[in-house]
Amino acid sequence: MRADASQATLALALLVLGMVFLKAAWLDHHSSLFRLYSPPGLAIPASRQMQEELGGQVALLGYDLDPATVRQGGEVVVRLYWQALQPLGRDYSSYVHLTAGPEQTTFAASDATHPGYIPTTSWHSTLYTVDEQVVSIPAAAPPVAMQVRVGLYDRETGARLGETVLPETVHVLAQPALVTKRIPVRAPTRFGQDIRLLGYGVQRLGDEIGLTLYWQATAQPGQDYQVFVHMLDATGVMVGQDDGVPVGGLYPTSQWLPGQIIADRHRLAAPGSGEAVTLAVGLYDAASGQRLPALKPDGSAWPDNAMTIAVPER
Repeated sequence: MRADASQATLALALLVLGMVFLKAAWLDHHSSLFRLYSPPGLAIPASRQMQEELGGQVALLGYDLDPATVRQGGEVVVRLYWQALQPLGRDYSSYVHLTAGPEQTTFAASDATHPGYIPTTSWHSTLYTVDEQVVSIPAAAPPVAMQVRVGLYDRETGARLGETVLPETVHVLAQPALVTKRIPVRAPTRFGQDIRLLGYGVQRLGDEIGLTLYWQATAQPGQDYQVFVHMLDATGVMVGQDDGVPVGGLYPTSQWLPGQIIADRHRLAAPGSGEAVTLAVGLYDAASGQRLPALKPDGSAWPDNAMTIAVPER
């Protein structure tokens, strides 16, 4: 009898220890999956609360985003907290798209056939569903700030129930990281208060001139500026130009991450004769046309607020 009692006590102790281990190792880590009840219109575990309705049928109550800064080839976890506002008659799939540029091109995406592994026709309007998606960043994705677009769609027809943009962006950084010692030509120039041009690389590429500008913001710029690259002949006459939003229109200056080195590439048609030309570079406000002050390291101003770069001859 004593042996049986000892064995029973030992078994009970092992069971208790196993339950404690399970709670610490799994349940505590995933406890948000079980917190299905919250005050109306809220998802308590979400780090960011929202109240966005999609098609008048589903609400996005909140989200988690980790990390907000990621290198090319990395991953971002986006956790969405959905709640049906009424019984849903169709099964919807969810998606997460990372987009950038004036046309909101998608550079990374994730998709869930059943958000939270629960068909939407089974969603209850008093509960919320936790939809965790892992977005893989392609190695070739541009290193810019990207909007996070999320939504629901009918997988059979492709029709979207609705879409919303999260208030936070994901900053994709270059891999490997850009560092100042890798900049071909160091030419520190300050533009305005918050923007520095660290240097550049320039070369003739057949019938084109390739220019890469290496920018860095010391603080987040307060507005968007256009980059201008003007090609001047020996007499100072402009014979070519390339103006626009940095990084091919994908990275407005107001979105720049302070401290990030930004490689901004430009291409200009080279003069057919192979004559020597100079590039004038700067930033300006597109609305007013006013250029930002351009200052040399000694504090003196560049003429016309444009730093000049000599292009090597053939």
